[in-house]
Amino acid sequence: MAKQKIKNIFSYDETTSRMGLTIDGAEFVVRRADSALAAKLAAMGAEADSAQKAATLPLVLRIVELICALIGTCLLGGALDALADAEVPFSEMVTNGFWYFIGFGAGALLVAGILFIFDILRKRRVMASPAIADLNDRCTRLEREIAENFSVPETAITADLFVPVRGKFRMTVISNKAVSYYPDQDALCIATLGNVVRIPYERIEAVACVKRRIAFRFWNKEIPCGTGPYRKYKIRPADGDQFTVKPYYAVSVRGSEPFEFLIPPYEFERVAPLLGSKGTNVIERK
Repeated sequence: MAKQKIKNIFSYDETTSRMGLTIDGAEFVVRRADSALAAKLAAMGAEADSAQKAATLPLVLRIVELICALIGTCLLGGALDALADAEVPFSEMVTNGFWYFIGFGAGALLVAGILFIFDILRKRRVMASPAIADLNDRCTRLEREIAENFSVPETAITADLFVPVRGKFRMTVISNKAVSYYPDQDALCIATLGNVVRIPYERIEAVACVKRRIAFRFWNKEIPCGTGPYRKYKIRPADGDQFTVKPYYAVSVRGSEPFEFLIPPYEFERVAPLLGSKGTNVIERK
């Protein structure tokens, strides 16, 4: 008998559901953003996408950067290995144009390096612009408006949540979302920008520490991931706006079918007390 696939409660399809207004675990949703808030969310999401696009190198240049890095590494590495192990005289190597391989490889790496630096400078310039500051300020105000509309208590914990997001060509990426966690009688509530999810404690079947590295997009904290309280988690910057971390926590939930949601390791200590008895009885999963 085939093993039943586990769905993520908060997973959504970005091509049909802007900002995760419609999630896979709809059976746990007890409150949704009204039409006015949903329209504001969609508009804000479009602005954020435009800002992200402006801060990132065009796809063609990113492909050129990758190709140059690969070609440069292969040519330069291969040439240096051949030079170290060569049995022919050095003068014959020069005559045969051996150094052209080294020069071409070094040139390709130089182009890749220039594009990499240009990408970093472009990102910093865009993110430091007044337009981004204004966008962040409006996002903060909208988040407060949504929290008031959802009646999120002031005692709620604001922490990150790993959310699988399906995009074009059926590609799924893990997006890092700042959400509100809070208890509600015999249940855990998690409020996102589009929904309030209520999970009865009796439905939480297990909390697993998954001993695998996971890649995710976006770092939501003001403190850099490699400093302060986050340094011990060894969060590694990856390509663009991506990061990786190991381990992470998966909370299994019983519904009409198997569900789960994912908690970053740097948030688990704060969120664990809200998971009921399973929060103190963590199992390991490889």
